[in-house]
Amino acid sequence: SLSRLTTILHRQQHCPLAVCCVCVRKHLLSNVGAGRRSRSPWLWAVGLYVFVRVVLGLIAASTPTPALTFAPQPANTSAQRALVSPWERWDVEYYRSIAANGYGTNPKTTNFHPLYAWIGRVFGWITGGNWLLGLLLASGTATIALYLLIAHLARLNGNHANARWTAVVLTLLPAGFILYAPYSESLFLAAAVGCFILAQGRRWWWAGLVGAVASVTRQQGIVLVLPLLWEMATAAGGWRALARRWRWWLAATLPLLGFGVVVLYRAALLGGLPAQWWLPQNWIYSLLISPAAQNVVPGQRFVAPWTAVWLALQQINTPPTLPRLVDLITGAMYLMILVAFWHKLRPSARVYCVAVYLLAFSYHTGGLFAYMGLGRHLLLAFPLALPLAEWSHSLARRVLIIVVGGLMLLGQTLLYVAGAWVP
Repeated sequence: SLSRLTTILHRQQHCPLAVCCVCVRKHLLSNVGAGRRSRSPWLWAVGLYVFVRVVLGLIAASTPTPALTFAPQPANTSAQRALVSPWERWDVEYYRSIAANGYGTNPKTTNFHPLYAWIGRVFGWITGGNWLLGLLLASGTATIALYLLIAHLARLNGNHANARWTAVVLTLLPAGFILYAPYSESLFLAAAVGCFILAQGRRWWWAGLVGAVASVTRQQGIVLVLPLLWEMATAAGGWRALARRWRWWLAATLPLLGFGVVVLYRAALLGGLPAQWWLPQNWIYSLLISPAAQNVVPGQRFVAPWTAVWLALQQINTPPTLPRLVDLITGAMYLMILVAFWHKLRPSARVYCVAVYLLAFSYHTGGLFAYMGLGRHLLLAFPLALPLAEWSHSLARRVLIIVVGGLMLLGQTLLYVAGAWVP
C-alpha cells in the first residue's frame, strides 16, 4: 500500500520519492468522502459563466443591430445571428482578421498583440472556420479559468469565506461585461492573476513566464514587472538584498522579454516603427501602442493624465454625449474604489494598480472620444475585486453590489451591442 511504501522510503534520509508519497497520501486522504465536492470549483465557475452568458446573450439578441462599418462574418443560421453576430463590434473586426488571415496581413491589426487572436484561430479551426465563434470560445475559456484563479488568489490573501464571491465582484465591476465579449481582457486577466499567485508563492521563473504570456496578449503586461520585483524584494529582505539575487530579478524581466518579442517582430517584419522614431513621444507611443493605431483611431497619444482628463471634460457638451459620460463615470467609479480600498491592498497590488491607472488615464484617444476604452483598461486592475469582495460580507452590501453592478453590466452590454458606445 501507499502507507507501507511511504514508511519504507522514509527511512532513507530526505528521500524525494518518500516526500512525494507523503504528499500523494495526504491528497488522497483529504479527498476521501469529498466525492463531488472536489469537482465543485469547476462546476461553480462554469455555472457562473453560463448564467451570465445566457443573461447577456438575451440582451444581445434582443438589441437592434446597427449598420456595421466593416464586413461582418456571414450569419447563416438563426443561432449565429442571435447569439454570435451581435458581439461583432469595434475591435473584434481586427481580432477576427488576425484569426482568419494571420497577424499583419491587415496593417491595422499590428495595433493588437496577437496571442488572443491566435488562440481564437485554434478554436475557429475546431468550429469549422467560424472565427467569431472561435474568439468567443477563447475568451469564454479564459474567463472560466480567471474565475478559478481569482478565487484561489482571494484564499491566498486570507479571504476564504468570500473567495468565490470575488469572481462575481470582478464580473460586476464597470466594463466587466467585456469578459464575455470577443476581446483579449479575459485572457490577459487570467495570466495576470496567475502571475500574482505564482509570485506570492515565490515561484519566480514561472511567474515571469506567465507574465510574458500576459505581455504577448496585451501591452499592459509590462507593468507586471513591478509587482514581481516588489514581491521579490519583500522575500529577499529589501532591495539591496534583491540586487544580489540576479536570478530572481532576471526572472522578473520575462514580461519585458515577451513584450519585446512582439515589438521587434512588428518593427522588423511589419514596419512597426514611425518615421521619426527618435522623438520621445513617438518612441513611447510606438512601444506601448503601434504607429498602425492611427489607422484605427486618428489622434491617439499619451499625455499627462490631468491633460487627458481635461481634454475629456471639454468634450462633454459635444454630441454624442452619452458615451463620453459613460467613460467618465466609469473612470470616476474606479478612482473611488481605489481610494476607498487602498489600505486593504497588498503593497505589490498597489504598485500594479497605480501603473494600470496611469496608463489608462494618460491614454488620449483623439478628438472623437477622448477616453475610448477607459473602462476595460481600468478593469485590468483586478486586485480591487479582492478588498471589495471582503467588504461586501453582509447581505445588504452584496445586494448593493449586485444591483449597481448588475445594472451597469446590462446597460453597458446593451450600449456595446447597439453600437452606441466603444468599450
